[in-house]
Amino acid sequence: MQPTWTDEDRLCLLAAVGRQTPSEKDRLKELLGRPLDWNRVVARALQHQIYPSPYRNLREYGDSKVPKETQRLLEAHYRTNAFRNTLLAEEMAGILLSLQKAGVAALPLKGLPLAERIYGDRSFRVCADIDILVPRPELTAAYDLLAARGYAAQYSRDFLSDRITRNTYEFPMIRATRMMVYPVELHCGLLWEMSAETGSASEVWKTVEACEFHGSPAFRMSHEWEFLFLVIHAARHRWGCLKWLVDIHELCKREEFDWTKVRNLAVQMGWERVVEQTLIICRGLLGTSAPPAFDVQEDSPADLQNLHRYFTAPEIPTPMQNTLLCMSLVRSPVAKIRFFFRRLLVPTPRDAALCRLPVSLNFLYYLLRPVRLGLKAFAALLRIRPAGGG
Repeated sequence: MQPTWTDEDRLCLLAAVGRQTPSEKDRLKELLGRPLDWNRVVARALQHQIYPSPYRNLREYGDSKVPKETQRLLEAHYRTNAFRNTLLAEEMAGILLSLQKAGVAALPLKGLPLAERIYGDRSFRVCADIDILVPRPELTAAYDLLAARGYAAQYSRDFLSDRITRNTYEFPMIRATRMMVYPVELHCGLLWEMSAETGSASEVWKTVEACEFHGSPAFRMSHEWEFLFLVIHAARHRWGCLKWLVDIHELCKREEFDWTKVRNLAVQMGWERVVEQTLIICRGLLGTSAPPAFDVQEDSPADLQNLHRYFTAPEIPTPMQNTLLCMSLVRSPVAKIRFFFRRLLVPTPRDAALCRLPVSLNFLYYLLRPVRLGLKAFAALLRIRPAGGG
């Protein structure tokens, strides 16, 4: 069943789009003529991290119809985001230059480069951190370079063993100054997969192109892989944040894609169903025109239920939800079982963040992980237990 949109919901969805069509502009102007709860509009825009586009679009098409207080509030958030993104861009350029000088291949993910490419201005996208993909064998070298720049992690360097890096692909680090906190995530993959050698990351590195980010050498994904990465990232977070769906919507408008190639890559990775689900959600929320290479004509009830996520604040997916998503992408039943036990037993940086153990006691993380996950699952069950249940 399609959700029932309020006028405030419709306004946010229309205003979130970076490049509007004439019909979208007309609908936005028509909505601005109605009585609106502007507190709800602002709250929704902040929840889903899409407020830069409403700030720009409402100024352009309905400045006289938007309350002055709402204009000031959106402008304050926009300017804060613009300043923060400027500092993040300078830091990213410095990191990329350091990695290049050390011979470490680096590929910026989503965030700032994506904002400049598809929105034309980094100020018009909210970026939470700096994401950089490096080849798995060069992860330790990248960690050392960031540590030399003043970055710290809640896990030790020896935690980056070959076995552990096969059960996670994100390694957060952070540097704090008097003016700014710089969160960085080193990635050595795009998703949890059965094989690091033959998974999506290895395929990405085969097709990268040299580029620059603010004068610093780097690499970038092919257009096709960038689209697939954004889809799998949104799915991993259960399509909970509108910002990521708007990115995908904007990419679907571009003409440089070989959509048949995108489809073939999705089939190769076993991601075609996830791509179709994501496109159905984008169409339901944003009116995205799905590429002809994908069959998204029929909207199943399960897919349409995901549209209701827009009515709530974005949620961080649980480890079990992430594991089930990735298991659904694994074809062999035996491989599914192996993958499940790897996710259950092999520790990750989150386990190391709970307590810092000496190197000689690192084996205890293998005992700590299933206990931690079990307690989290039990707590989740308690939260969803009906009140007064026997």
